[in-house]
Amino acid sequence: VLKLRDRVDRAVARVRTGRTTSALPALPGLDQALRQGWAAVERGDLERGRRWFLLARREDPNSADALAGAGWVEVLDASSTDEARVEGTDLLRLAALLAPGDTRIAALLRRAAGGDGER
Repeated sequence: VLKLRDRVDRAVARVRTGRTTSALPALPGLDQALRQGWAAVERGDLERGRRWFLLARREDPNSADALAGAGWVEVLDASSTDEARVEGTDLLRLAALLAPGDTRIAALLRRAAGGDGER
């Protein structure tokens, strides 16, 4: 996974500086990455959702929606460690602070904290 992240980071840097030698497809924008991430989560494809939210966070590290998506994936994923679930809930809390009026983020945070008894 780290090797893949390094390759993605280098590719992103090349695209942003315009130093590409091949005709790579453009990286998705923030909105597209968020739409794809939430769609993947709705389909139950948490790994794909995780990757889309990672791309969204790279586009805008302070995006409340990207933070909420990344956090929610960690909360939902049965393979997540307890520590990852705690970190996921922390990401949801941060997202709620960044977007205090966002009812979807507030609802996800309640669910992650066990406020409605369901994930």
